[in-house]
Amino acid sequence: WQSLNDELQTLLDISDKAEAELGKKTGEHQAVFNAFMHSQAGILAKKLVDGSPCPVCGSLDHPTPALDAEGVSEEDYNLAQSAMEQARKDYDAAIAKVKTKGGVLSQLEKNLLDQSDCKDIQDLFTKLPDWLTASQADADNKEKAAAALKEQLEQWTLKSARLSELD
Repeated sequence: WQSLNDELQTLLDISDKAEAELGKKTGEHQAVFNAFMHSQAGILAKKLVDGSPCPVCGSLDHPTPALDAEGVSEEDYNLAQSAMEQARKDYDAAIAKVKTKGGVLSQLEKNLLDQSDCKDIQDLFTKLPDWLTASQADADNKEKAAAALKEQLEQWTLKSARLSELD
């Protein structure tokens, strides 16, 4: 149980890191996306001609076109998108492992509790040392009883052999 619990804790730590990385990559993606859209607006604004319709809104007037921005390329945007998607996959995989290990641990706890009179796993671990001591004492008593029976059997075997000799 402790080993499974330790593994689950390790997986929870990994999933926490994956979640933090996903948040970071999502923020970076949003910043790159915003910069990319701003640069696209600047590219479109350069092509505006007074009296000709805007390709975005159709207006013939262009009183405040977007400024030409130092742009973020589509490749930059795609890289940020890929990094965010990979972080999402890593996070989802970490969560799936946590759920699997958590399910195994829960089933083990249920099995242990079903075989005892304990109300929860802490209660079980509190009683476990006493159970082990009692089990060891019981095993020692049974070993002594078995040794005594063996000795008695040997004595009866000897007596039986002597009786057979007398006949």
